[in-house]
Amino acid sequence: MMRSEVSHRLTVVTHERSRPHSKKRILIPDACLEMGVDTVDTFQMLRRTGVILDLVAST
Repeated sequence: MMRSEVSHRLTVVTHERSRPHSKKRILIPDACLEMGVDTVDTFQMLRRTGVILDLVAST
């Protein structure tokens, strides 16, 4: 997966938060940082793409 993001300059969307000192497992944001791939969370992605959620029910 990471090879594709690097070669196409894509951004990974994840709910995980960076924990560079974690000794149990490598998290997605930390792996992306090492490979030079940008990451954002879901809300950042929605803001960047200009998505507008209309949560008012139509009557």
